[in-house]
Amino acid sequence: QVTLLQTVVGAHDLFDVTVQLQPGGGIFQTFVRGSGDDFSVVVPDVTRVNKYGRSADCTSNNEIRPLCYCKSNLMPTSSPSSASKSTK
Repeated sequence: QVTLLQTVVGAHDLFDVTVQLQPGGGIFQTFVRGSGDDFSVVVPDVTRVNKYGRSADCTSNNEIRPLCYCKSNLMPTSSPSSASKSTK
């Protein structure tokens, strides 16, 4: 979901783009240049705007942690009450 798209002052084809991605709800910002059907990221860095908390605990690589959402976060965890019900 694009949450912000605005033209950079003084540039007719440069946009400040902010998006919220799922799963995890990460909000990212970068600059994009283009028009029509041809767009490209101007700055090679994409910035994480919101905190990622424990969503990237599966990696120790600090360069990619802000971009990560671990698959293990998608897996349902069993609660102690549901585990005890299944053993009775």
